[in-house]
Amino acid sequence: MIEEVANESMATAPDGHLLAEHYEALRREALDTGEYHTSVHATTAFGWSWMRGRVLRRESNRETRTRLLRTEISALLAVAVLEITTFLQGH
Repeated sequence: MIEEVANESMATAPDGHLLAEHYEALRREALDTGEYHTSVHATTAFGWSWMRGRVLRRESNRETRTRLLRTEISALLAVAVLEITTFLQGH
């Protein structure tokens, strides 16, 4: 399942629409199969970095950089909240 979700995420990453949506599915699958949390975060970061580079090559103006920075901050906060609530539910 991870491969299917990752392939779908990478296929849509240039537009950035579904990458964040699939984070939870990847994380849940990794936990179910005993894989490490770190690999999910690393895969997500790699996908984001790849997509960010493509977007900046296509549109390298100040507005795009500001929009990406806001999105990155929002995504990091969302992941942090998700991880904290998951941790608290487990204890």
